[in-house]
Amino acid sequence: MAGSSTPNPLGRRVPESVPATATRWPEIVEELPESRAVGEEEEEKVYVALPLEVKEGKETLQWVLKNISADEKLVILHIHRPPQLIPMMGAMVPVRQLEEHRVRSYRQQERMKVETILDEYLDICSKSKFHAEKLVFEMNDVSNGIVELVARLGIAKLVMGAAADRCYSKKMTSPKSKTAIAVQQKAHLSCKIWFVCKGHLICTRDGAIDRTVTPESPSFSSSSRSSQSGQLRSMSLPQGQTEKPNWVIVPIPRSTSEKMISHKKASVLGLTFPSPGKLTATQSKILAEGIASVTNTCEGCLKRLQSSGNSSYIFSPNSGVCSSSSSSARHDDEESGSGSRRLPHLLSEEDLQFSSPPPELEAYDLTSDVYERLQEVHLESEKLKLESYKETCKRQKAESAAFDALRKAKQVEYQYKAVLKKKQEVDEVLDFERKDTEKVKKERDEYVQELQKARDRESHLMAQITDTEHVVKEFEEKLLKALNKLQSLRTECDRLKQERDIALQEAEVLLQKKGEASNRAKNLSFSVFTYSELAEATGNFDDSLKIGEGGYGSVFKGFLRHTMVAIKMLNSQGMQGQEEFHQEMEVLSMVRHPHLVTLIGTCPEAWALIYEYLPRRSLDDRLACKGNTPPLPWHVRMRIAAEICSALIFLHSSKPHGIVHGDLKPANILLDANFVSKLGDFGISRLLGRSNVTETPFWHTIPKGTLPYMDPEFVSSGDITLHSDVYSFGIILLHLLTGMPAMGIINKVKDAVHEEQLSLMLDSSAGNWPYDKAKQVVELALRCCETSRKNRPDLARDAWRVLMPMANMNDCGSSSGSVSQGMFVPSYFICPISKELMKDPQIAADGFSYEAEAIRRWFDSGHNTSPMTNLRFAHQVLIPNRALRCAIEEWK
Repeated sequence: MAGSSTPNPLGRRVPESVPATATRWPEIVEELPESRAVGEEEEEKVYVALPLEVKEGKETLQWVLKNISADEKLVILHIHRPPQLIPMMGAMVPVRQLEEHRVRSYRQQERMKVETILDEYLDICSKSKFHAEKLVFEMNDVSNGIVELVARLGIAKLVMGAAADRCYSKKMTSPKSKTAIAVQQKAHLSCKIWFVCKGHLICTRDGAIDRTVTPESPSFSSSSRSSQSGQLRSMSLPQGQTEKPNWVIVPIPRSTSEKMISHKKASVLGLTFPSPGKLTATQSKILAEGIASVTNTCEGCLKRLQSSGNSSYIFSPNSGVCSSSSSSARHDDEESGSGSRRLPHLLSEEDLQFSSPPPELEAYDLTSDVYERLQEVHLESEKLKLESYKETCKRQKAESAAFDALRKAKQVEYQYKAVLKKKQEVDEVLDFERKDTEKVKKERDEYVQELQKARDRESHLMAQITDTEHVVKEFEEKLLKALNKLQSLRTECDRLKQERDIALQEAEVLLQKKGEASNRAKNLSFSVFTYSELAEATGNFDDSLKIGEGGYGSVFKGFLRHTMVAIKMLNSQGMQGQEEFHQEMEVLSMVRHPHLVTLIGTCPEAWALIYEYLPRRSLDDRLACKGNTPPLPWHVRMRIAAEICSALIFLHSSKPHGIVHGDLKPANILLDANFVSKLGDFGISRLLGRSNVTETPFWHTIPKGTLPYMDPEFVSSGDITLHSDVYSFGIILLHLLTGMPAMGIINKVKDAVHEEQLSLMLDSSAGNWPYDKAKQVVELALRCCETSRKNRPDLARDAWRVLMPMANMNDCGSSSGSVSQGMFVPSYFICPISKELMKDPQIAADGFSYEAEAIRRWFDSGHNTSPMTNLRFAHQVLIPNRALRCAIEEWK
């Protein structure tokens, strides 16, 4: 079909009239503009021929980008050679031996690779702020492909490689590669070519100043334009003939032909004209016959020329006969397979000079009718040829118009398909939007219904609010009356409290006078010391022996009855000191535990309590490293935490009354020489009844103690419970872990846990904490510090299981449950009599736990005093210590 073209995947269209070695692209994207005459291409476009090796072509492209202006357009040109051998089963197979679809598929893959590589060149241009296009042309010979495109597209500026980069030298002045040399020699002179190698300009081939071809005759201009358009082909010759120059018979005006007459001898149509004057009668006859023969031949040629209408007549100088090239042109069109517009080749100027009668004929003085007849035939043939040429030009214009129309039709068809595709996309979007709109409308209706319901509810609620406001006003009036009554009751209560305090003071004075305090101390099996003994033991209460002081009084170190003791002198001026004296004496007289401080005796006349002396002072002093003492290692801290936990479990589980310490803090935890902890200062402790098991036992009192360690619910309500000690124990755990002050420590640790920075909060002076174990203790401590009592853990069930394994770990993080291996065993697990791990611990009357078999042997041997205090047992009834037994079993 006329005007068809071959698709190009790079966005341009190459006409079908390419050499027989060219290959079509698989799909049509955009048509290449109609081939223009040489020099019609826009001057600002620069074509750069680049290879597939980006490393080789990159420097050439960079040279171009450095040497062109930003407004010039850049076209990346590549001649693709279709592969003739395809790899198959480890061998290279010729394409003619393979199926067409395999060859097409492989070549398509190769084209895709070419596309990818050219995109890399485009990226380089884009990074340099240059706009570039890409053009791929398929041909087996690269140089011929470039030459073909130069003529076809009217390329005016071309940059290409002069040789491979490895062949570059500073002395190079001309192209070295065969491709560059061939392009330099064959490319149209209108194209200026720069040859570059390894980023250096080697040489330049300047283009012609006038890039248009000037026609030599009216009949020559159209053929010249057609030839320069890039759509012409050399006509096919019949098989078996060698290619010879073709001569085109072109009419020339008479005046021109007369000027061309010369007296040189020539052989025309195979006839030789002798010089004038030598023509005999026989020769004249022969000449007349020859002219008649020429006339008949020319008339036959002219008739065929006139009948064909669009054929170009070829004259062979050797054969002397005219033949039509129309069949050859048709044969060439059939071979092209595309119906592309084709015109015959034009000949050289020398061929066009045989348009007038031979000079030899004009040299003769021919006055006969022969010459006139020949002249008439010649003029008639010129007229016919001129008409034939005009018809040929019309045919060419018609073919050109048809080609343009077909190209435009293709463009319209492509645009129609694009519009149709766009319409389908728009329809899909509209359908989607329509569905979305319907959905929105449905949601809107639902919202309107909900809004109406909300308005109905609002009106109903407004009515309720109005009623409620009236009720609130009534209650406010009643509340005001109740507050007034409450104020009067509080005033009355304060008056009664004052009277009660006065009565209590009077009662205490009476008890003191009667010596009831001394008798009570004796009944509790405590040693009673006189004031003089205390003064002697402390050097008359020398300040150098004072080891502690507070609002309750002072603590002195003394040597009493050959024993180092701590003497706590309570403030005897106020009721608080006397209250603490009786409370602590009562509590410590009821319980004995390895981790509770031992009360040795009392001095009622001085309101003094005598305890065992613990040389390591308090846990608070050790954590603060007072006296430049070394910091406690982490495993010692965890052991102390476990010991305090066991002491609290013991106090809380006491029968018949549970005991709450009420003032648990590091200052009230004392350490002996082996850093074994003991809990002291029971001055504000309370005994809680267990009459109602469904309710939490509590004691309502005025909050006392150290604020950072006090239970928030105890502070707000005044009700102290066993959970109050759990809260204080949680603060102590955080203090042991971090070494930070108690004020605000809960929030700091919570933030660290939330931000996963717990390791930064741990006290580094304690050594390398086992992170997993420390995290468990932190989680336990935070649970203990919950504001609500209901959320705090049970010490025996939850806390002990976490702390007990930590108490058995040494500094290296290892643990063992076997006593025989020599690892650490908590001291309260050891029987004071047999010095072995207890299996069946029993609580005796002195408050200490013993192995059942050992304490029974002690009683059977006639002993009636305590092995720990050397005081007489009040009775010999043993109570199983189940809590301690469970702890020992879990420790194992």
